[in-house]
Amino acid sequence: MLKILLQGLGEFEINLLDWLSGSLPRFLPFSIRFKVSDRCLPVSISYYNSKRLQFNASQILQDLLSLFKKTCFFRILALTNHDIYVEGLNFIFGLAQKPHNMFEKTPLVALVSTSRLAAGLRESDSQIFKERLLKEVVHELGHTLSLDHCTRDCVMRFSNTISETDLKPAYFCSGCFNKIRFYMSNLLK
Repeated sequence: MLKILLQGLGEFEINLLDWLSGSLPRFLPFSIRFKVSDRCLPVSISYYNSKRLQFNASQILQDLLSLFKKTCFFRILALTNHDIYVEGLNFIFGLAQKPHNMFEKTPLVALVSTSRLAAGLRESDSQIFKERLLKEVVHELGHTLSLDHCTRDCVMRFSNTISETDLKPAYFCSGCFNKIRFYMSNLLK
């Protein structure tokens, strides 16, 4: 059984991590167990770009990879409320490392930000917010499981706007699902 750690960063709400740990097995029905970290880790202010008013996601990912280099976890999914970016884009919902090959067993890290997922919502729309969060989390975990972006009706479709996130499903298309199944079967041999 492979384990994925759900790790909060900054002031992230632990109850959202608990909700995700209960929801994700429906979308990733493989030999994976989810564990919620009991404490949030700080986000270094050195990753903050005061001109952009955002945090550099690539730097956060590298910091997390160093921190979790020797761990019992197969993947680490970090979640933050901070607005994040990578060079060349105004913002991103998330960022993830992809395995170098089908047999790589080193821990990989994914990062998802909730900063823009509540755009256009009232507090009573928390279910829409959770659906958006789930889609972005499944998408980034998909990258850590070897998937690229997909052009089908699939959670791996790239989202450049929140409306694109709303339009895509939370599930993998059959092609992407089969790629993950093949990837996982190689890892579990």
